[in-house]
Amino acid sequence: LFHFAAGDGVPQSEDQSPMARAYVEGSRLSSHETVFWRRSGEALPVECSVVPLAIGHQRRGSVVVFRDISERKRAEFERRLAHGVP
Repeated sequence: LFHFAAGDGVPQSEDQSPMARAYVEGSRLSSHETVFWRRSGEALPVECSVVPLAIGHQRRGSVVVFRDISERKRAEFERRLAHGVP
């Protein structure tokens, strides 16, 4: 269960979220970057993948994997600053 919000914190409905759509449709989503919001209000950038889980032709759910990409985002930001790009 997730509360969906865009990277800027604006709430999204589940149908606006690629991750939720992949789950509902039973489709695969690979290396999708999004932002989760901690209870403290701090952003947590993550990369997620969704893989449908089926038995025979019957969908039983999805396997969802999240990876914290905070350090990568911080390094990208510092690289842009070093090159004068906001």
